[in-house]
Amino acid sequence: DASDPPVRSLTIEMTGEDFKWTSRYAGPDGKLQTSDDFAVAQILTVPEGADLDIQLRSNDYIYSLEVPHKELAEIAVPELDFSLQFSTDRMGTYSLPGEQLCGYAHPDLMVKLVVVSQSEFAQWQLAMVEQ
Repeated sequence: DASDPPVRSLTIEMTGEDFKWTSRYAGPDGKLQTSDDFAVAQILTVPEGADLDIQLRSNDYIYSLEVPHKELAEIAVPELDFSLQFSTDRMGTYSLPGEQLCGYAHPDLMVKLVVVSQSEFAQWQLAMVEQ
C-alpha cells in the first residue's frame, strides 16, 4: 500500500541450524518471537534505505556470516548473542557467505541478500504473512 510509511529500521533474527540459515521476521504486531512471525530459509529480503539489525543465533554449532559488500562478518554461537548492523543503500542481490566452523563447505550456508524497493518489500511482507 502506498500509504504505508517506509521501513527505516528492521530487526531480523537469523538462526543457524543443521548447516543452513533461517531468517525470522516480525509479523503485523512488529514484535519478534510472537505467533505472527514468519520465517524464510536461505534468502534475506530487506527494503532499500533501511538500517538492519541482524540478530545471529545458533541452535547447534558455531557459524559465521559475512556481508562482504559492507566488509562485515560475525559469528553465531549457541546460547550467545551476536549481531550485524548495516544499512541497505542500494537495491540488488548480494551473496552472504556463511560457514560452519568444522572445515567443510556447506552450500546451504550461503544466504542471498535481496534489497528491494520499499513498496516491493511491503508487498512481499504481506504475501509472507498471508501464507
